[in-house]
Amino acid sequence: ELMAAFVYAVPGPKMLWQFGELGYEISINQNGRVGNKPILWDYLANANRKRLYNVTSNMIGLRTTQPLFRTTTYDDTELGTGYGKVFHLSSADLNATIAGNFNVIAETITPNFQKTGKWYDYMSGDSITVTNIAAPFSYLPGEYHVYLDKRITPPSGYTRFRVGTAEFAAQATDFQVYPTPSVSGRFFVGYTLRNGGQVQYDVFNLQGQSVVHSVAKTVLSGSYQEEINAHLPTGAYMVRLSVNGATATQKLIVQ
Repeated sequence: ELMAAFVYAVPGPKMLWQFGELGYEISINQNGRVGNKPILWDYLANANRKRLYNVTSNMIGLRTTQPLFRTTTYDDTELGTGYGKVFHLSSADLNATIAGNFNVIAETITPNFQKTGKWYDYMSGDSITVTNIAAPFSYLPGEYHVYLDKRITPPSGYTRFRVGTAEFAAQATDFQVYPTPSVSGRFFVGYTLRNGGQVQYDVFNLQGQSVVHSVAKTVLSGSYQEEINAHLPTGAYMVRLSVNGATATQKLIVQ
């Protein structure tokens, strides 16, 4: 998703290779570089691959409808060499600030918005009010935002890809992490699924490192409670629950 947000926002010609929008994993050299490759339509049944498809389609929809992403020149040295990347596109009609964390730990990133005021996250539809263009933000591993200074709705035929609380609420309710504070990292994750689906949870420390990672599983609608004995060191953590690609987080304190 992070790569799609950056690659399709950068002006210039693009080539999308077979099933790349679904995270195709077959080597281009299989059966020879120009040989036939497997057709994997079953990728669409995987919630994470479908999520990537939605992100890619929304970014292509943005660049095909907004001249800013096709004709504007940009400074490619702006991306720099660090893991926290930011670049800007500016025009009289629309401005964009794209920021993302390419690291496997949390990064502090300063988006350096072109101006103060309202900025809209194209993917989620949420907005922020910028009062200080030099204010830093903490980004989790892989976190990214495509900010525009105008609210742009994906064109007809494209799906609004929400990554915030609204998308998660459509999938699950009653997400809880308890007890907190926890003793020695023993805690429970509780949730209720509206229609069932693919569920996975992760626990991150404050450096953005994953310290607990569950295997994705498919469950039916209903209420669930999972006990986790992680034996975590004392400190603060974030527990992320993913349901059919939609995510929500809760804070966990370990004593």
